[in-house]
Amino acid sequence: MDSAGLGVRRAVGFVAPALVLIGVFLVFPTLWTLYIGITNYQLTGPAAADPRVVGLDNVVDAVRDPLFTNSVAIQMDESRFFRATVAGDSCISTT
Repeated sequence: MDSAGLGVRRAVGFVAPALVLIGVFLVFPTLWTLYIGITNYQLTGPAAADPRVVGLDNVVDAVRDPLFTNSVAIQMDESRFFRATVAGDSCISTT
């Protein structure tokens, strides 16, 4: 028996569903996103059958794309506005 009086099997029974949910909704999507990011993965066409590892080329292409960098800048500006209005942060200067 452990200090809660459950025993190891019952304790594992309580923790296992939470670990499964964490794996399904956090760990797997994170690993899948990393895999997609370092390959030329496509959903259709001949390249879909055999994705090739391209490393950080996708990241470099995204950072060099002006549309992407503009989108990131807009998102950062919107999140700063959200924090200032909803969360009450004082990140907008009044001077």
